[in-house]
Amino acid sequence: MLESELQLREHLYSFFPTLKPLPENMEKPIEGLGLARRSFVSGYHEALKTKRAELPFLFQNEDPNAAGFMLEGAGMALTILDEKNNSDVKYLPMLFSGRPDSDLKLCSIGVGWASARLSKPVNWIPVGISKEWAPSIANGYGFHQGFFNPEQFQNPNYFVVDDESMEHFDIGLGRALWFIHNGEVEPIVAVLNNFKPSRQPSMWNGIGIACVFNRDFGKKPELIKHSAGNEAHLMSGFEKAAILKQELTVSSQIISW
Repeated sequence: MLESELQLREHLYSFFPTLKPLPENMEKPIEGLGLARRSFVSGYHEALKTKRAELPFLFQNEDPNAAGFMLEGAGMALTILDEKNNSDVKYLPMLFSGRPDSDLKLCSIGVGWASARLSKPVNWIPVGISKEWAPSIANGYGFHQGFFNPEQFQNPNYFVVDDESMEHFDIGLGRALWFIHNGEVEPIVAVLNNFKPSRQPSMWNGIGIACVFNRDFGKKPELIKHSAGNEAHLMSGFEKAAILKQELTVSSQIISW
């Protein structure tokens, strides 16, 4: 490994914790959100310490509840590394190599985080990554733009992207709302209602995904109560998250055999 790449890795390793402090209402985050944050940061750091040949096997023996967030963090770290590193050797495609679709969806969400951080277009695809993961990348891009710019949720015309990516971008925005407001339903709904009705279905879908993926099942009845007109999209989000978590669990069990 070249000295310049080592220096870049060291810089990126120390860079992540400075991205955003915990919001005031997350000083004592609920279990699911605390796990998500810790796991994402852990995955980001671990990917930067892992040899290229070992990346296809990274996190295969982790708890499925943490592994998904770790894959997102790894996707972000290696996307930035590949873009900043002046080399034809790429690390992100190795992270994607040989993994099941459930893993690749989550890696791609992390790519979306990095894409936004690097000010790439929302439909940008890194070298060596299939275009089939564009929806998940747009999802991660939307999450990043919402989570790191929460004050902009007061502007209903903010976060507008091209029509092709908008649905998945807005799913990411919905997921971001869950984290920004620590899973508190009323403030989430108040912000969501500020957006155009045409964008709310995808955001409700993202809220449903975040609720179940973070195992905050007790909030489901309250969400359903507030989702009049968008209940089907919310329920679809619940289902998507449940299926993805099950796929992650099955994948980890197969590997452990």
